[in-house]
Amino acid sequence: MAILSGKWVVTAGWIVDCLVEPIPDLKTCLEKPIPGPEISYEVNFCDGSCTSGYGPTKGRATAAEQAPKLFSGLHFCLSTYIDPEDRETIRRLVAAGEGQVLEGISPDRLHENLNRNPAEVYFIYDSGPPRKITSDFDLILAKEIQESIEYAKSGAQVISHRRLLHAILCYNARILDRRPHQDM
Repeated sequence: MAILSGKWVVTAGWIVDCLVEPIPDLKTCLEKPIPGPEISYEVNFCDGSCTSGYGPTKGRATAAEQAPKLFSGLHFCLSTYIDPEDRETIRRLVAAGEGQVLEGISPDRLHENLNRNPAEVYFIYDSGPPRKITSDFDLILAKEIQESIEYAKSGAQVISHRRLLHAILCYNARILDRRPHQDM
């Protein structure tokens, strides 16, 4: 949420060091990304799949420029099978990034809408393990797979919730696109 809001994301070491030494001109440090004591403590989320993992820096720069946020203009459908708590978290993250969650839209209706008004639509499913294994787990999994197939046929790009989180960590919406990018 902090990355999408353009806030600083720093390590705990920054807090400890701030208790020892006051931050010079705090207001200026928050207005624009300038070299200061915070920069050396800023968290970077780099893993091998993302050449630029400086999501917090990009989020702050976007906020300072008052540019559109990460998911501006993008639409999302959520799997029926996502845990209610996770669903609410995803809704809040998408909204914080200025994206729109399309509630209660069937694959058929989505297809009709996309024919009239083309848009970038992503169908998000939960790629994590179930919170609770039940006797009908295999039936639910089959329904979830079928749901993903139907949304893909309707024109949505099917992505996991982890891909959404990765896009936020890197502050790069192109990560949502399943097609490879040279400059990602």
